[in-house]
Amino acid sequence: MSGDPHASPALRQCENCGTSLAGPYCHRCGQHAIDYRRSFHHLAHDVLENLFHFDGKFLVSVAWLLARPGKLTAEYNAGRRQSQVPPLRFYIFVTVLFFLGVHLLNHGHLFPVNEQAVDLMTEEVAGATRANATLTPAQQQRLAQLINQASEQKGKLEARDLAGLIERVHRETATPAESADGKHTETHVHIDESSAIGRAIKEKFASGELTFGQAIEEMEHRVPTLLFLGMPLYALWLRLFFRGSKRYYIEHLVFSLHLHTWAFLALMIGGGYLDLAGLGPDWLGSLVGWTLFGWMLWYTVAAARTVYGQGWPRTAIKMAALAGIYLLTVIGLGVGMVTLTLIWLAYA
Repeated sequence: MSGDPHASPALRQCENCGTSLAGPYCHRCGQHAIDYRRSFHHLAHDVLENLFHFDGKFLVSVAWLLARPGKLTAEYNAGRRQSQVPPLRFYIFVTVLFFLGVHLLNHGHLFPVNEQAVDLMTEEVAGATRANATLTPAQQQRLAQLINQASEQKGKLEARDLAGLIERVHRETATPAESADGKHTETHVHIDESSAIGRAIKEKFASGELTFGQAIEEMEHRVPTLLFLGMPLYALWLRLFFRGSKRYYIEHLVFSLHLHTWAFLALMIGGGYLDLAGLGPDWLGSLVGWTLFGWMLWYTVAAARTVYGQGWPRTAIKMAALAGIYLLTVIGLGVGMVTLTLIWLAYA
């Protein structure tokens, strides 16, 4: 065996596939020729080497990504990949750090949530549903009169109109004691009961099987998936906008991965600067915020110019148009995500 001081001299064949060894790595399967059973030193050395090797690549990749727009993508597409973290692994690692940090800062939520307000919304829907199911015969007669009157004026009534009429019946027929203690109050949460999904969700709220807090959490859990699905679509838009570059789709996807990874890093770093600026006067926070926004706009154009080699005006116009289209794409994916989540909540 040649060369590797950490390889065991007893190994002449790859323990993974049985191929004869001609060096420290198997030329067939790539496994390192180390016999971990012979020395703990080999295992410890290999773990530390891989750990610091990854850290070194990570720091180099972060530095290039932040300080040299588009350089990381250009080097990767040119085949010079040894010194950087693979794009997909880089993206996953950074997004995990980002969402973990956001969850810790927002007490387990992706966005700031007023827990008391969320609980109140659940109670309003549940209370209104219980009140609707306990109409007395006199209240039902009064409700029928109000429905007839409203139908003559508006024609077809929606579910929220019916809910409002029921609340009116309760107010008109409430006893002084009921009015004083707020037993019958108007709900500010309206759920469309014209669909089977709306009716099923409202029934779950009323029974306590589902709360608004749980619904919000389910939505939040799907945001990383939404952004991940948007990334290959952004690469598709890149290919259409820069089709003259004659690049393969995978090269646009690498740029999309790097650009999304940079966005998460920029949000983390920019958030830190904004928090520090918030300790000073108001004008300092505004200055830092606008500076970061301008830098982010400049960066996307500069990165695309480095990758695709087109002029500043042309690149800026394309990236601005692409940003608008991509925003509509993400909104469309978001609507689909919300719809599918509501279906799942209704029938799970």
